[in-house]
Amino acid sequence: MKRFLKFVAAGLVAVAILGGGGYTGYWFLAAGAAQSAIEDWVTAQQSNGMQATTDGLVLSGFPGNILLHIDGISLAAPDHALDWQWSAQAIDASIDPKNPRRIVMRIRGKQTLTYGTGDSRIDTVIVGQRMTVHMDVRKAGAMESLSLDAGGVTISNPCGDDPITACLFQSPVMAGPGY
Repeated sequence: MKRFLKFVAAGLVAVAILGGGGYTGYWFLAAGAAQSAIEDWVTAQQSNGMQATTDGLVLSGFPGNILLHIDGISLAAPDHALDWQWSAQAIDASIDPKNPRRIVMRIRGKQTLTYGTGDSRIDTVIVGQRMTVHMDVRKAGAMESLSLDAGGVTISNPCGDDPITACLFQSPVMAGPGY
């Protein structure tokens, strides 16, 4: 009987070690894929004539959600009919390893949207106490749905003196096939 209990205990320890090791491997594989997806997206935008940059990407969260902190992100289209540029101080993304197609992004700090050039250049500054984007993606990486939830948002008014303020803004957007 004593030998049987030792065998069962050894089996339980082996299952715990293999299970924990398997989950650890899965988490780091999924986290690496998420980090690579962001780096690949930046590279793809650059190859399409856009200017896409980040000041840094930090990965954390083990053993829970995959957390990606992106500092100083910017995207610009300088050679299009209407030159524009968007930048944000930081974005925090959270991905549940059990549902990696559901991404929650929190935009931190000030965002700036600039369009036009020279004397016709217009800068709009957006600051929100809470700005959260919920996104679902398909297996191939295409967006399936997107929604924005924002609160305490102030947008500088390029056409006047008073800023535009929104206490609460919610906008569900459903992407169509092939989006």
